[in-house]
Formats: sequence, C-alpha cells, structure tokens
Amino acid sequence: MSKSKRLGLLVTPKEKDAIVQLAELRGGLSQAALIRCLIREEAKLRGIWPMHASVDAAPQGVSHERA
Repeated sequence: MSKSKRLGLLVTPKEKDAIVQLAELRGGLSQAALIRCLIREEAKLRGIWPMHASVDAAPQGVSHERA
C-alpha cells in the first residue's frame, strides 16, 4: 500500500450527521473509509482514477466543479 497523508476536515453538524448515516448505510464503514470511497467514486466518474504513479496532478482540462 502506498504512503498515506493525514487530511484534517472541518464539517458542519449537518454534514457530520450525513457522514454518520451514510457510513451506516454502507454496511457500517468507518467515517474515514466512507470519505475515501466517496473520493474514489467521484474521481472515477471524472476519469481521474485510478491515478498513476507518474501523475502528480489532475489531467489537463479536468473541471473540478459539479455540472
């Protein structure tokens, strides 16, 4: 497994409640596992996952805004 880096994340109480509920709906995932899954799912939809070791940043022309 590749090295990991800690990511601090501040959320509102409503967002925290949603994270807890979503994690439970996904079979009792940890909140961290849920966030990782959501990141990977969104990245796959946008064609930027899986990332290759030689890629340091998102491919050119990728919009990070929702349609």
